[in-house]
Amino acid sequence: MSFFKKIILNTITHMRWQHFLSSCHNLEKNQNDLLMKIIRMNKHTDFGKEHNFLNTKTPEDFLKNVPIRDWNGFSSYIDRIMKGHSNVLTDGPLPKMFNRTSGTTGKYKLIPVNEEVIKVNSISQKLWIYSAFKQHEDLLEGKFLPIVNRAVEGYTDLNIPYGAVSGMMFRDANFLIKSSYAYPYSILEIDNYIDRQYALMRFCIPENISVIICLNPNVLIKLFEFVNDNKEKIIKDIYDGTLSNIKNIPTKIRNELNHKLLPKKNFARKLENLIERKGMLLPCDYWENLKLIGCFKNGSVGKSIQKIYQWYPSGISVRDLGLISSEAHISIPILDENNSGLLTSHANFFEFISESEANKSNPKTFLAHQLELGCTYKLIVTTVNGLYRYNINDFIEVTGFLNGAPLIRFLRKGSDICNLQGEKVNTNQVLEAVKNSCEDTGISFNHFMFIGDSNNDCYHLYVEISGENPNNGIMSQFLKIFTEHFCKLNYIFKDLLESKIMTPIKLTVMKPGWLDAIADSRKFDVQFKPSVLGTEPLCKDMIWYQVENEAGHLSFAS
Repeated sequence: MSFFKKIILNTITHMRWQHFLSSCHNLEKNQNDLLMKIIRMNKHTDFGKEHNFLNTKTPEDFLKNVPIRDWNGFSSYIDRIMKGHSNVLTDGPLPKMFNRTSGTTGKYKLIPVNEEVIKVNSISQKLWIYSAFKQHEDLLEGKFLPIVNRAVEGYTDLNIPYGAVSGMMFRDANFLIKSSYAYPYSILEIDNYIDRQYALMRFCIPENISVIICLNPNVLIKLFEFVNDNKEKIIKDIYDGTLSNIKNIPTKIRNELNHKLLPKKNFARKLENLIERKGMLLPCDYWENLKLIGCFKNGSVGKSIQKIYQWYPSGISVRDLGLISSEAHISIPILDENNSGLLTSHANFFEFISESEANKSNPKTFLAHQLELGCTYKLIVTTVNGLYRYNINDFIEVTGFLNGAPLIRFLRKGSDICNLQGEKVNTNQVLEAVKNSCEDTGISFNHFMFIGDSNNDCYHLYVEISGENPNNGIMSQFLKIFTEHFCKLNYIFKDLLESKIMTPIKLTVMKPGWLDAIADSRKFDVQFKPSVLGTEPLCKDMIWYQVENEAGHLSFAS
């Protein structure tokens, strides 16, 4: 670690960490102060005027004047911002960018990113690093490998960029932080996923990596597999100091990358000798000094952690990143061994709904200092970038307390959401994809269910056909068209499918009468509605036949 990094870590970041811990002692006051600060800052906005921020003097006033709402309740405000209106949700100019994530319809969620949220996110990242450093004192001796998406995926009509805020923070980091990164940002601008993978690992394998940050552990596992599958090509490029196996890099990016590459013959020979002895190339062979992997360990993606240990047979420390969503950074873990974390009380105002009241129209909410050990709550958050009493649709569990503040861990997404690898499939996406596919093919269904298979990282569409049963060729075509429509509606799923983190969608035709059988099985439930999204098909004993997919040969409409 450089002298300057050590000074900063042991002074400024240490002071931030101590302040963060001390704020837990007086959580109620600090949360109330933050909320009132947010209200004062935004009292003259459109949202503030509509919800009487000017006369909001206490948190109780705020809870009375502002209803809980999901993304649909904010979409009209976002549309206003997209048309160029400022002072809509937050005071000040138009957002610096929009953080893009999949929404509950075919329309992406574009979450405003202002300077205030960049500031608090940066603090949260530094707190995570410092907390990890306390457990691994040699953590920053090597390079830092963050696996993120590119900053800009496109632009609004007013030329405001949208993309990944993590990529933006990577791109815009100061010189000292950039010097710690294992690869240049321009690699993320390579369009082709396979070429981007190759360039990333070609750069990073010869580096002395000590920390890897990757939200989804399965993405990291796929990179390890990719390196082993392409080891001869990568080692030759390392030996020659080239980047020869990518043909379609823009000239500007290729020139920048070539300028940074040097031949490393001894390192390449060492890897070749290891391959001759083992027959494969493991990450522990090229990253001998890796200290820590930071990734999600909770929820459905956490099951992939065991696969990481298979690639590091001698063992590796894996630390949860906390609860992080596109809307907000929610928690900061304090130990490798414990997947629970402290709330980011410096950044967000939190409310919680008891699991038993989660589906009520006007539920009672609890504040952060009122939570009870072992209880499950739905999370409601008010952020500095203009999401007020936002239902993030996440359930958390309280696992303990530190300095009087609750430690929480992510349990699951709420109803009407299935989330295997971060794609957050929802009912509306399935409904629209089926509707469009039926219109394109002329097929109609009595009922269908879209099932997430966490064991095989894939989705399975079960259908009961209305009318005459089409032949297998027509149903195979339907599956192809459905996949294309669904990928348009959920771009994260499309990326996961293209990168082979998820396997192609499967289609199973159910016997006639499947819907009636479902209804009969629930005949004593007067409120029963057939489910469209789930984790297990209803009446699966009525499976008729499965349609084979052209795995690996799917086409995606632009």
